[in-house]
Amino acid sequence: MNEPSYMSLESTRSVLDSRMQRFTDALGKCHRLCNNELSFTFMIIDRSARAHILNQYWYEYARQIFEGDRGVVFSNDQLQRYMVIDERVVLRFKLLDVYLRPSNYPTDHSLGWNRQIPLDGLPTCARLHYGYRMDVTGTSVKDAFIILPRGRFNEWVWQTSGEPIDTFGFQMSFSDECQIRPTVFAYDHYPLRN
Repeated sequence: MNEPSYMSLESTRSVLDSRMQRFTDALGKCHRLCNNELSFTFMIIDRSARAHILNQYWYEYARQIFEGDRGVVFSNDQLQRYMVIDERVVLRFKLLDVYLRPSNYPTDHSLGWNRQIPLDGLPTCARLHYGYRMDVTGTSVKDAFIILPRGRFNEWVWQTSGEPIDTFGFQMSFSDECQIRPTVFAYDHYPLRN
């Protein structure tokens, strides 16, 4: 049986750091879009519809920003878009809930994605989410994170934008296995440029 793919937080930061501001720039463009051109629409559509719209725009903006970067490959799997970065990371853009988890219908495929087990059609790399949360009104991007899901839990969280969640006493759900763990949270501020 194939073992799950994991990547440490430190290794992930070394792979993504040089591109992180560009991921954030694509998110910033989405932020401007929802606060300006789509503000009225975003006030009347539900959370799922907003997430779908932002997802479509984020991948389009990211495709434009990373054009010419041969280390970034865009692809699809079962109607899910993703990026492969330097053949080491598979990254998916997702709306996160208050517990920093994406909401997906629990198909075998989505459960396998989060458990990091090998899946047909996907590279054998760590599968990460570049996720964001919206403010209380649901109309503005509040913060963003890179997370490594491991089943229902996050193996680690790298906050990349927004006010640091650790200053607000936020409790994250991590694996309940009793073992010594490397760093499970990091914060860097890549601004959502407006």
